[in-house]
Amino acid sequence: REIFAYALNFNEVYNYSFYSKKIIADFSLDEDKHLRILNALSEDQSHLRISLIPNLVESLREAAKNEEFPALFEIGKTYINEEFMPEEKKMLSSVALFKKEINAFGVMKGKLEEFFYIFGIENAEFIEKKNPEEYIHPHQCAEIKFRNKIIGKIFTVHPLLAEKLDFTDRIAAFELDLSMLSAGKKTNIKFEPESKFPSIDFDVSVVIDRKTEVAALRAVIEKAAKPLLKTIELFDSY
Repeated sequence: REIFAYALNFNEVYNYSFYSKKIIADFSLDEDKHLRILNALSEDQSHLRISLIPNLVESLREAAKNEEFPALFEIGKTYINEEFMPEEKKMLSSVALFKKEINAFGVMKGKLEEFFYIFGIENAEFIEKKNPEEYIHPHQCAEIKFRNKIIGKIFTVHPLLAEKLDFTDRIAAFELDLSMLSAGKKTNIKFEPESKFPSIDFDVSVVIDRKTEVAALRAVIEKAAKPLLKTIELFDSY
């Protein structure tokens, strides 16, 4: 919470663990994966949520009435209807509003990478998300892989859905399985003495195919430059 609130300047919200059948339809979610509340207080709270994103998007719409480009996050549980027992997960999710001309996906990815660095998560990868859900932009999405497991996803909301929900700007979002994330947190921090020799930074400009993934490019550089290489940072794109 402290990282998002103080370091990244996001506002925390608390939403109900329910939403309506209309939201399920708007986001094209699978109703069979939802647990229906038999004695729901209202139709707006008829199903237990399987994702924090729909309610967060609604909170974003309300926040946008008082703030030009709000950024929100929530920590909460989701409930997925399984054949034997419902699956309960603790999730960390976030949504933010950006101007149309801004690369919303890239900015949100940078925020998430900053969170990983402060939180103590190393070597998280962003890989291609195949067959994304209908509410996700098909060309602006990725799965987050950590220790050979998919722990979440990052994406921009599909423009058609954003327009349907009365947004004129871009919405970027991500979802993380907080339990899996916390289990991989780096707890033992090692300190090393400063090198007697100053490091040297190299800026290298290359032209690559637009379909080349950053992770693949990073892997090639690391393989060729080890053990002299310390860090790699993408500093610009043209």
